[in-house]
Amino acid sequence: MKHISSISGNILRLTAVGLVCAVLCPPAQAGDTKPFKATGVANPAMYSVVAAGGFQDDFFVDAREQYGLEFIGLVSLQSIRSNVGGDGNALAQETIYFDWQGSGMTMGLICFKLVTANGDILTITAEGLEDPVTLSFGGPWQIVPEKCTGRFAGATGHGTMAGDAVSFTYTLTGEITTPGSTRKGN
Repeated sequence: MKHISSISGNILRLTAVGLVCAVLCPPAQAGDTKPFKATGVANPAMYSVVAAGGFQDDFFVDAREQYGLEFIGLVSLQSIRSNVGGDGNALAQETIYFDWQGSGMTMGLICFKLVTANGDILTITAEGLEDPVTLSFGGPWQIVPEKCTGRFAGATGHGTMAGDAVSFTYTLTGEITTPGSTRKGN
């Protein structure tokens, strides 16, 4: 009898804990903000040069109004893995400004279009400064909601980018809110 009483007491405690969790810890829903992490590798053989002023996306046009004409533009196809889209590819458009504001550093403005295996697109813009000695770079990034599609339609988010220009690798960390997503793991 004591054993049954102990079991029923444990069941009662577990039920109470379950009810508290159900109320205080609801499952992730569309619109929830969660951590974001993506790691990418650019293949140097997959870079193409674009003449200064060649990118006409609003991000680059606005940058020209603020910073002047870039030195050069680059386009590359990259492999990327993220915790919200899995393995995929990224098309990166980048403009380069040398000796940024007399600092000796190079500034790059980048527009990443991350494409998942099913074709959903997450568009991120980033601004990074590259150290001329270590060739490491970093800076802020943000999601461009109006340029996202599929489960990323209307997504918002921001964070920091860090990378290495020698190994052509980078990491984006921050947070993402995906209002159109209801599937688990998105």
